Amino acid sequence: MAEHIHHIPGRQVLIQDKVYGYFSGTGYLGISDHPLFRERVKAGIDAYGVHFGGSRLGNIGLAIFAEAEAWLADFAGAPAALVLSSGTLCGQFLMACLQEEGDIQLAPGMHPAAWRQIRPFAGTNTAWCSAMLRLAQRDKRPQILVSSTVDPLFSKSYSFDWLKEWPEDTPLLLVMDDSHGLGVCGANGAGIWQELVATGKGELIVFSSLGKALGIPGGVILGQPDRIQQLKTNPLFGGASPISPAFLYAMIHSRQLYQKQLQKLRANILFFEAATRPLNLFQSFSEYPVFYTAESGLALYLFDRGFVISQFAYPSPQDDVITRIVISAAHELSDLERLVSELSGYK
Repeated sequence: MAEHIHHIPGRQVLIQDKVYGYFSGTGYLGISDHPLFRERVKAGIDAYGVHFGGSRLGNIGLAIFAEAEAWLADFAGAPAALVLSSGTLCGQFLMACLQEEGDIQLAPGMHPAAWRQIRPFAGTNTAWCSAMLRLAQRDKRPQILVSSTVDPLFSKSYSFDWLKEWPEDTPLLLVMDDSHGLGVCGANGAGIWQELVATGKGELIVFSSLGKALGIPGGVILGQPDRIQQLKTNPLFGGASPISPAFLYAMIHSRQLYQKQLQKLRANILFFEAATRPLNLFQSFSEYPVFYTAESGLALYLFDRGFVISQFAYPSPQDDVITRIVISAAHELSDLERLVSELSGYK
């Protein structure tokens, strides 16, 4: 049963008047409760108020939206960007906009935002990649491949080298969910764009929540300028309220803070990875802050010793429980050392 608290957890969480070490959530860079970031959000509120409810297509607009889109495109190394009010909306919006352009193929584990009338491939990611290549060889209709860039639940990285085998005569639109990679993976946390565009295969669209590493309640779509302009003409975009400009103000004034926090996060990951490797408890990959374990009993063991880790059924309460430890830039070395000490006594 979920605990209901009255504060944003950082390195710690208060539950029923007891302080626990917090190793869950998706705030990988420790931004949401960072004092400097909070000050910048307050400055954004002073400049723009708490919300702008007008359509982005209205006759009065705020320059901060275009400034934030230029900032995000530069950050990710993409040609253009479009911000929406959530990452989930980005996924739903793209599926609605693209459904007439080709056959949509969802990779296994794809976020429910992309489901609509289609369900993800029933099998492994490797099997899906092979199936897509076979499909492209026999069916020359345009294909829209939709995948996550990493598996944040079981902490697996995905290789996209197989795209080099995609036949030139089969039109390809690649739509990637980088919600758990942007801000964490890639050079300086830039995410997946530059790696995928280097394959030279088809058209690339990347969408991402900004509410994970970057700590912004919103989402972004990255793509070519003509694609972004096309998306702006869709009634779903014109009819939706935009992201809060105050948070965008904080984001575009926090490039150095994001980089500082990323350096700290990667140092924390390296320490925890090396310290727990002899225990053979976790599945993870290089420079990623999520450590999956098949040991479901670990959550209660650690809770009894003063730690809260990630454990819940996903994507619905009827699904299997997934148990993970999530490292963030909010953690101090002493937090990690204390956690490792208790892990060493498990079993």
